[in-house]
Amino acid sequence: MKNNPRAWLVVLPPVLLLALAAVLRFADLGSRPMHADEAVQAYIFADLLEEGKYRYDPSHYHGPLPHFINLPLMRALGIRKLDTLQAWQFRLQPALAGLLLAALAGACAGGDSRARWRAMLLAGIAPMLLYFSRMAIHETLLALCALAVPFAVARWLETRRARWLIVTALAFGCMHATKETWCIIAFSWAAAAFALWPKKTWHAVRGAGAARIALVATAAMGISFLLYSNFGKHPGGFADAWRTLFSYRTGGGHEKGWWYYAVECLGFYRPGGWPVGEGVVGLFAIAGGVMAWRRRKNRYVGHHVPALPLFLAVSGAAQVVVYSIIKYKTPWLMLAPLASFVPLAAHGWIWALGRRPRWWRAAACALVVAAGLLAPALVSSFKAPTSAAFPFVYVPTLPDADAELDRVARALPADAMTAVIGNDYWPLPWYFRAARERTGFFSEAGAPSSEELKEFALVIHTGYQLDPSATGAGWRVFELRPGYFVSISR
Repeated sequence: MKNNPRAWLVVLPPVLLLALAAVLRFADLGSRPMHADEAVQAYIFADLLEEGKYRYDPSHYHGPLPHFINLPLMRALGIRKLDTLQAWQFRLQPALAGLLLAALAGACAGGDSRARWRAMLLAGIAPMLLYFSRMAIHETLLALCALAVPFAVARWLETRRARWLIVTALAFGCMHATKETWCIIAFSWAAAAFALWPKKTWHAVRGAGAARIALVATAAMGISFLLYSNFGKHPGGFADAWRTLFSYRTGGGHEKGWWYYAVECLGFYRPGGWPVGEGVVGLFAIAGGVMAWRRRKNRYVGHHVPALPLFLAVSGAAQVVVYSIIKYKTPWLMLAPLASFVPLAAHGWIWALGRRPRWWRAAACALVVAAGLLAPALVSSFKAPTSAAFPFVYVPTLPDADAELDRVARALPADAMTAVIGNDYWPLPWYFRAARERTGFFSEAGAPSSEELKEFALVIHTGYQLDPSATGAGWRVFELRPGYFVSISR
């Protein structure tokens, strides 16, 4: 760089973009109230953290990879028990995955540095990608793997170097060990490849050879086996990972119309009165697709779009279609499709600048990105992380209940017993994790009698409609999450 001062112009932008993505993901990680799903995952992780035990449940709760990544992270931080685990520590893993996702999106964009930098920026500041990078659930890690596998395959097709087959096996094994929806992503890859290049796809498959494909698949499943079986301690876990495709149960209350993902999650919303959101990425991706189609007709027209961004965008669209057919819908299922749109969106942004970029076009695009993505990302992740104005903010734990539960749990005497009564009481176990042995969790039907409850220093009722006896004089009622309440005895 001393001999070539311009080298800084190549190195500095991606470094700054990754620094921005890192600050947005790691800053004040513990400020958001613990989500119910995060609390569930924390308790599953506790068995691995404290006793080295992990047993996959094929009916619910997803795969083991996040927990096995968390284990060395928590060990490095000196955490040995759930009692001392803090929210910001538990969220380090998705934040790291989100940072790697921003870098990988840039690599997947290919082309010249303009596309790579724009993809890194879009992935770094897209509101939904940022929000869930700060939440300890599986989807950010899944989205990372969903980009890593096609990227590695594309690199192998270009170079024929064995190391990219190793990366492919590692990434696919990790995706398989992250969440059951790996099968939808894999299906979308096949659909995209045969829709875009049917002859080339068959040729590539034959060129790879059955033996090489089998070797990669075996290595990937070997990695998955190690994780699902807790490194051989529970071999049946790997069989359960396949059984879950036919037995997985979803919770009620998440049924939505077919349009939910395309319109609400990936479209525009108006938290401040003007339209903002992931629709900006979608519009840029559509522009990139149109440009690629025109270029296919006439190679002298427009900006060259590499094959990988186009493949990822079509596979992302296929995922949206499949998820839209399924009645069960949650916004975090859109992370992998959204991340898949980003590389093509970066090329669409370049197309919007024109063949001869003008300052006013550059300024207009910058304004769209800043107002449509960065501004709502900052508000949703920092200023108002539980606001219903953002469609991806889904059944959050509300601040007042969070503050009161934290205060009550800290104020409990060392020998005090607590009773929590309700059929859907999460994330309450998180607040009482330091008093697990003295806290009882009961369903409505299995709740102790009034006489038995006198033995408990603290009684908490949860529910959509609380019994008047649990909300009368001497009780404090808080909305735990939208439409769901907790009643705390004095």
